[in-house]
Amino acid sequence: MDSWPDLLTTVAPPVDDLYTTGQDTTSAPVSANFTYDSNATYDYACWLLEDQDRVLLSHKIYLYSSLVFMALGLVGNLLSVLVFSSKDMRVVSSNVYLLVLAISDTLYLASVFLSKNLTYIRCMFFRNTDIDIYNQSTFFCKSLQYVQDFFSNYSTCVILAFTIERYVAVYRPIKFKDMYTVGRARVTCLVLFLVIAVYIAPYHVMYMYRYERFNVCTVLISEEKKFTILFGIEALLFRIIPVFVITVLNVFIILRVSHVTKMSRRRRSMASSARNGSRAAGSRKKTTSRSRKDERSLQLTLMLILVSTTYVLTYLPVLVHFIIWKLQRSQLVTVDQDAMLIARNYTCALYIAGFAINFFLYTMSGRVFREQLQVVLCTGRSTKVRGVRNAGYTGMLTVLETDL
Repeated sequence: MDSWPDLLTTVAPPVDDLYTTGQDTTSAPVSANFTYDSNATYDYACWLLEDQDRVLLSHKIYLYSSLVFMALGLVGNLLSVLVFSSKDMRVVSSNVYLLVLAISDTLYLASVFLSKNLTYIRCMFFRNTDIDIYNQSTFFCKSLQYVQDFFSNYSTCVILAFTIERYVAVYRPIKFKDMYTVGRARVTCLVLFLVIAVYIAPYHVMYMYRYERFNVCTVLISEEKKFTILFGIEALLFRIIPVFVITVLNVFIILRVSHVTKMSRRRRSMASSARNGSRAAGSRKKTTSRSRKDERSLQLTLMLILVSTTYVLTYLPVLVHFIIWKLQRSQLVTVDQDAMLIARNYTCALYIAGFAINFFLYTMSGRVFREQLQVVLCTGRSTKVRGVRNAGYTGMLTVLETDL
């Protein structure tokens, strides 16, 4: 089979790697040809336990590291939801995207745990139990794979949405005031949700299948070509193209912010040296107020750049691995199979980390976020954080308007 849904969340190999009765099932080379035999029985979900020691070690490293990332990510994302859903944070459109992103990341991590990680845990420690619901139930086979792919796509598109918003804020600040509002941010998130949900639902429902005798959830053999095409389009539209656009826009945003910051500092320095007497005191007060607004807006922009760039960096290794794997499956290149499995485990763990670390990026780069987090944790309610209402708008707009 040329592809199967979300390589990051499938323990079992593609169905054409399954061996039939009478064939050696102690190893499953990717080049194996599959001929379905209704009398064959094999717990193929646990094929990972039959790998060589170095591959098995990478499986264990993936399992333990991903569990740590998931635990930290679930806690961090839930705290992010509390912060961004507070009254004072909801007035900034960018925070709407970050709230939705935190929810999406949380659900993605939960779905990966219920599918891939539970399979690892069962195969390694509880082989004779049924905790592996992904491979034990047709309903969970279809639904969990759908949820995984959906929220992986959705998080990517939400990041693209707020990256575009930041680009407009930096390059077209006057239009930004009218174009981007909290209401429109909510509509954008809803439209993205519906488009992705509707597009990927049919072939996940029709083509995902649980082979009971092999105890594995994968794609129907007879429909693998159709699924490959549809899944390839899905990956292109909702992951690869958005990641490329995010990367390009971030480069332009960073260049613009660097230029504006230098010009602003130079202008303030010249203005400061030209002032004197009582008039200077009032001017300094006004300049200080503007500088604080500029600083808050700059922090928001840098925080969003950091989040989107981190996602790109954690996704690229998986994308490279996927491309190499596709080339290998097409027999265009030859790569050691064990090396591919090891690389897959490490890149998957890194990708999962990308859904878990945003909270730490927020606390590291966002002073307003830290202040609101302290309010939420210490009082259990939201009180107004000084200056938060202007954090996403006034500061950067004031700086940029003077440079246009």
